[in-house]
Amino acid sequence: MGRFLLPDASSLIALYELNLINSFLDCASKNGWVIVVTNTVNGEINNPIELKVLIEKKVSEREIILENNYDQDALLIRFPSLGPGEASILSLVEEMRHVSSEIVLIFDDKKARSTANNNGYKTIGTVGIIKALIKRGYITAEKIEWIKEKLPSILYCSQKLIEKINGDC
Repeated sequence: MGRFLLPDASSLIALYELNLINSFLDCASKNGWVIVVTNTVNGEINNPIELKVLIEKKVSEREIILENNYDQDALLIRFPSLGPGEASILSLVEEMRHVSSEIVLIFDDKKARSTANNNGYKTIGTVGIIKALIKRGYITAEKIEWIKEKLPSILYCSQKLIEKINGDC
């Protein structure tokens, strides 16, 4: 039984653009979490190419699991209101439910989070990941303001949510 984090492409791209992807991977590993990326999510990451290369490197180093053991044909039939990446994660988590009860889906999309929560799955968003990185000392106080300024250009989120990012997480 392991602890698994299943991120969507938007969260991986946002963490990369905020120069937090390595901190995220390190923090997850040190806290006993395994990162699982579906082939569909991996396929959605075309830019930045450096992120695609990093994921491939981490897969080869066995720090990220690239997974295709989900019902690809039924994805959009079962989850028609979601994007392919989000649907692939929800489909995979149904398969993984037998392996672990500690699975967290990383979604920023409100509809995806709602669907996941309504099906009994735990979710967190990019802002939640950022707050966890602050709490664990991966982000300095100086960088918090830069992140708050840059985040709206990377990820759609309200100012109210951005203001929740602070040094006293």
